[in-house]
Amino acid sequence: MDSYLQGESSIAEEQFLRQYFASPEETIPDEFRYAKALFGYFDAAVAENTPPARRKSRLNPLLRIARIALPVAAAVVLVWMLLPIHHDAERRAYCYVNGQPVYDRDFAESQAELAISTLSSTLQLQNQAMSNMMETLINH
Repeated sequence: MDSYLQGESSIAEEQFLRQYFASPEETIPDEFRYAKALFGYFDAAVAENTPPARRKSRLNPLLRIARIALPVAAAVVLVWMLLPIHHDAERRAYCYVNGQPVYDRDFAESQAELAISTLSSTLQLQNQAMSNMMETLINH
């Protein structure tokens, strides 16, 4: 016990003392009962500051891999869907018709002219209808 208190004991001797003082108090002589309390305090402090042992996972190794692989795969798919990937950066669409890109300039121009013409016709019809309504209101 003196070599332990002086800091000169070996690890094996310290382990022996720890085991010895962990035994019931009746088996320890009165002159060493203070040491039992000392070792009990150290063991309690170590137990209190030691994190609980991790349980071994009972999951199948394939399931453990899937737990990691699925979120990674989901992230890759999400990034792929959100980022526009242009394989042909030089080829740009002039416009979109019914959600489809149009790469032919002449076709895009003809579609633009058609849309403007349709809009113009619609506006003229609406303007004529408004004029007729105003004329009807004024005459009555």
